[in-house]
Amino acid sequence: MPVYSQAKIVVGAECNLGFEAHHIIHTLRSKHVPHIALHEGPHDSPGILTTNESKELMCTALQEMLDFRRIVFSNTFLCLSMDPIECVKLLERQLRTYTIIVEPPKTAFARSRKTYSGKVGGNQDDLCIALQLAILTYRMFVRHDKYSAHQGRVR
Repeated sequence: MPVYSQAKIVVGAECNLGFEAHHIIHTLRSKHVPHIALHEGPHDSPGILTTNESKELMCTALQEMLDFRRIVFSNTFLCLSMDPIECVKLLERQLRTYTIIVEPPKTAFARSRKTYSGKVGGNQDDLCIALQLAILTYRMFVRHDKYSAHQGRVR
C-alpha cells in the first residue's frame, strides 16, 4: 500500500516462553522486511517482557489513550483473519470485558494482588493485549535512548 511506503515497522511482541518475538523477527528477516525490534526481555532478548507491573502500565496507558480519544482506525485498516469492521467490533467487546481482578492479601502482612485479564468467563483478550503492546511499544521506542538512532521523524 503506497500510504505505508515510508512507514517504519517497529516490533514490540511479547517476550514469552513460546518465543513469539524471536519467530516474528526471524520471519521478517527471512522475507527481507526492514524492521526495528524492541529488545526489552531478559538479558536484552527480543520482545517486551509482560509482568504484572508492565500489564498495569499497559492497562493505564490504554485507558489514558481511550480517555483522550487518541485511538483511531485508519481508513486503510486491514485485518488478515477477518473483515476489518468485525475486527474492530471484536476489539471493542474485548475492551469492555477486560478486567482488573484484585485478590485480597493471604496474610496480615501481605499485599493485595492485581491481575489484568480479559479472559474472565472464557472470553479472549488477544486483540486488547495486542493494542496495549502497540501503545507500550510506541512509548518505549520514542522514550528510550537505545532506539534513538532509529527514530528519525516519529509521530
